Amino acid sequence: MEKCEDIRHTLGMKELYKQRKETIERLFGTVKEHHGFRYTQMYGKARMEMKVGLTYACLNLKKLAKMLQRKGIIGTPFNSFSFGFAAT
Repeated sequence: MEKCEDIRHTLGMKELYKQRKETIERLFGTVKEHHGFRYTQMYGKARMEMKVGLTYACLNLKKLAKMLQRKGIIGTPFNSFSFGFAAT
């Protein structure tokens, strides 16, 4: 643990560690606040593991879609989906 603390306080790692709040810890805060992870509503470890896995998979897909949209690979969601109407 002391070795990790020493690495964290080196010059290059200080800036990198500051970004942790903005990327990783923000994701956990979102899950706790918006997806009901403050308290468990299911019984059993296997059920909670399934819920956690599905939740994080969905958040990763959302993150991927935003990255692809920023790069211009996909358009906005309304331009990408077909609603069954003929173009006129």
